[in-house]
Amino acid sequence: IRQYVEVWYRVDQLYRQFIFHTRKAGQSTLLASLQEQIENLYSNNFLLPLNDHWQPFVDACSRWAAPPVKPQTAFYTEFVRPFLRKGNKVAVVISDAMRYEIGEELLGLIRREDRYDAEIKALLSVLPSYTQLGMAALLPHTTLEIANGNPDTVLADGASAQGLENRKAILARALPGRTTALKADDLLAMSRDDSRALMRDCDVLYVYHNRIDAVGDKRDTEERVCEAAADALEDLVRIVKKLANANANNMIVTADHGHLLEDGTQPVAGS
Repeated sequence: IRQYVEVWYRVDQLYRQFIFHTRKAGQSTLLASLQEQIENLYSNNFLLPLNDHWQPFVDACSRWAAPPVKPQTAFYTEFVRPFLRKGNKVAVVISDAMRYEIGEELLGLIRREDRYDAEIKALLSVLPSYTQLGMAALLPHTTLEIANGNPDTVLADGASAQGLENRKAILARALPGRTTALKADDLLAMSRDDSRALMRDCDVLYVYHNRIDAVGDKRDTEERVCEAAADALEDLVRIVKKLANANANNMIVTADHGHLLEDGTQPVAGS
């Protein structure tokens, strides 16, 4: 994990950027030979050996942990609660399927604005790693449970974490009258006065963004994952600016799960 977050993530990042710019150029014949070479190197020299070594390690694990890397289940305790203890407000932006390397690119874009101080930290995803369990893990909770073996229904302290309203209820239970949640599009559509009123009335605001997974999860649009990642980065910078203009001084951008990418195909939970 340390090697990935320090070095190997760049392979995934550069591969995604290569696919994006190759398609944007529209020169499939001219770039065909180079693309074939890149695909072979990425798939056979990077993904295959990495996964061949990774899977036996996962199979042999008796406990899913990688200290000192914090587990995703500790997100609220380790990253959100410290702001509250100091009497500060915090906005949390959750971008569905935004993998680590996209987060690292976002870090550079935010720093380039020359208005914000930003850093990146890795978390160890829940296992299995997919939307419903990942979203629940990011909420305040003591226990998580997959109800009756149904992966679509994950319970946080006995309450369903599926959908916006249920997540708002879980947040409200932890911080009565001091928190809410909304979709990113709704935040971006707000006037400055309304967004400032929202931050004024909340100590913790959760914002749910779904650009990458919405595209990669459908067969007829899965080939647009690289384009969706580029759009997501633009969205997230806009969201950060929107929150800053609403007087949010502390922001955390994270994800419920990542994805695997090969020749621009769909995100696969578990990365």
